[in-house]
Order: sequence, then structure tokens, then C-alpha cells
Amino acid sequence: MSEGQRLMSNGEPSDDTNTSTLAFKRQMSLKDISIPSKSAILHTIKQTSFFLLPTFVQTTIRPSDQPPKPLHPTAWLDGMRGIAAFLVFIFHISYATHDVATAYAPDGGKTDLLRLPIVRFLYHGPAMQMWHWGSSFLGFANPFTGKRMYLDGHLWTIPLEFRASIILYATQLGVCRLRTRYRVGSLLCLMAWAHYIDNWVVLLFYAGFLLAELDIRRTALAASTTFSTTLAPPKPNLLWTILYTLTFIGGLYLGGQPEQHWEHAPGWMTLWSLIPPYIHDRHRYWTGWGALLLVWSTSNSGILQRIFTNAFTQYLGKISFSLYLVHGFVIHTAYYAFIEVLWGVIGDETDMQKEVSFAVALVVVTGVLVWVSDVFTRAVDVPSVKFARWVEGRMIAKPRTVKEEPA
Repeated sequence: MSEGQRLMSNGEPSDDTNTSTLAFKRQMSLKDISIPSKSAILHTIKQTSFFLLPTFVQTTIRPSDQPPKPLHPTAWLDGMRGIAAFLVFIFHISYATHDVATAYAPDGGKTDLLRLPIVRFLYHGPAMQMWHWGSSFLGFANPFTGKRMYLDGHLWTIPLEFRASIILYATQLGVCRLRTRYRVGSLLCLMAWAHYIDNWVVLLFYAGFLLAELDIRRTALAASTTFSTTLAPPKPNLLWTILYTLTFIGGLYLGGQPEQHWEHAPGWMTLWSLIPPYIHDRHRYWTGWGALLLVWSTSNSGILQRIFTNAFTQYLGKISFSLYLVHGFVIHTAYYAFIEVLWGVIGDETDMQKEVSFAVALVVVTGVLVWVSDVFTRAVDVPSVKFARWVEGRMIAKPRTVKEEPA
């Protein structure tokens, strides 16, 4: 029968056509659709559940899957980065319910122990108002403008670091062929220039470049020094150890620069008077110098590096970027909802009730944050880095080997 005979006068398919079509669909559905077995479904559920476990739990269950890796020479930087990201979280979760910007001021009635110098470093950080990211998203496409893009209040550093990184890469191209003394001298001049124009971001990036240069130089000198294999390695000089430790403590003190009522805090009246008048972000001035002192002293002291090379700080360093990215989301969802529940159960009439509620919420939300950061690291961050390296490998030309002809 022809196709025209199968169609009725109104153009619709006949009953024979419908019957054959339905029979064909049944055959295709039974042939093509394969229902996974019960064991395959259970295996998928098991693998997914295992993936959602934090890394340290996975390592405990299957230690052979993730053998411990040896520490590299700058592993302490990973640990320091992890501690820094965690302290940013502590600051932001405390800022909603505590007056963390005010300094310890006996004359001003602010005598809480958590406001003491160095102690306040454990939760100190800049506060920024959160804006809607969509209104400024296109501005991020041009890294050469000073326009900020607010993804979330705590992510205000991302576009600043991106632009400063481009400036740093260009500087490295310009000074990489210079001799060490001239390269260091050029960096010092650039740091002075960045300080004069009040660009604290570029100043810190140049300072980091200088610290890396000094560290490479120190490592090269240590490698060139030969010791007898029968002799033990030299012990750290006591005087230098004391100097680095005091410098580290000084960095902690400067890193806790108060934002409010600094005139009553011990020593800060003098420090604020030393800030040059052309500095706009005065509340970040000494914080930046404190960070440099912390990094410099730690890079020179093996004793201080031990603080950041233990298993806990190395784990924080591994998830530090993800922790920084997602902690605002976790605070705005889990913490704000949970603290309201705790206030309803424990009460919020007295300071003690509020602090107990905050302590319970802090412990619970910290656990949630670590879990989310861990999963985000393995599901998003690590694959993104691998993909970027794959793209780089595909696009960058490999060096050619030039064969020398015999003379």
C-alpha cells in the first residue's frame, strides 16, 4: 500500500499506520532501554556517598587511595594561606553579631579579652557591604579599569588580585633578565612608587615578588654550601631565631589593626600618626606591613614554619581557595538560619545566652563549611585547574630540539 493510501482524506494517518507506529515504538523501547541492575545502582550510590565525604574521612576509610605526599619547600605557605582563609571566615561570621571593629580600649570601656592586641588578629579582617554582582559583571571583563565587581561582599579581593597579577606578570617579563642586585633594586623602587601612589595591592604583590626573590637567593646559597656527611646539620642561630620570633609577633600585632576607637588602644595612637597623609585606606596600612613581617619571618625560620606544616594547616591550605569562595554562601544560609533557631531555644535576652548560641552555631557551621569546601575543591576547583592545564598544553607550542650538524 502506498503512503498516499495510508492517509485519510483530511491528511491524518489511518488506523493501520497508527498501529504499526505503536508496535515499532514498543519494539524500540524494549530493545534500547536497559534498566541498570540492583548492584550497579548500589555501586553508584556507594561511590557518590564516598565522594561526598570529606577528604580526611576518605583517607581514614581508604588510606591506600590517598598516600601522604612529602612536603615541598614552600608547604608552609599553603598552611599559612589556609589559616588566613579560615580567619577570614571567623571574622565574617563574627561581624554580624559582635563588635569586632573596635579596639581594646581601657579608657573607652572596651576591655573584652578578645579585643586585646594579637588576640584580635584571630578574627580581624576588612568589612565590605555586599552588592548585587550582576550590575557590575561586565566591568570584570576589562581588567585594566578600576571598576570593582561585587560577586559577594567577601570576594572584593578577586578583581583586585587579578589586575595586580597582570601588572606583576608584566613586571616579571621586564626584570627577569636583570642581574639579581638590579632586579632587587628595581623592585624596591617599584614598591616605593606603589606606596607613593597609594596602591597597597600592587605594593603587596611587589613585596611578595621581592620575598620570593630573597627566598630563592637564600636557598641557592644554602645549596652551594657543602657539609660533611658525618656532621649533623647546623643548628639555628639563637639570635636570629629570637629576631624572627619577635618579628612574627610584631606582624601579629600590626595585623590586628583596629578600625574604630584606635586612639584608646595601646600603641596605636603613635602608629596611626606615622601613616603618611596621602594614604586613603588608613585602616589597612599597618595590616599590610604586618602580613609582610609574618611571611618574611616565617620564610626564614624553620621553627615558625612548623606552625603551618602540620596536617591540620596543610588540609586547610588544600581547601583554602574553596573555603574563601563558599564561606559567604554558607554564612548567609546555614548560619543566619541556625542562629535564629538557637536564639529561640536558648534565648537572646542576656549576653551569656547570645554567646552560647554563637558558640554552638560556630561549631556546627564550621563543620558544614569544611564539608562544602572539601567537596567544592574536588568537584570544581581541581577539575578547573586540570582543564586549564589541558588547554595550556594544547595551545602552547613545545620547544623544538635543534640538532647540531657535525663540524
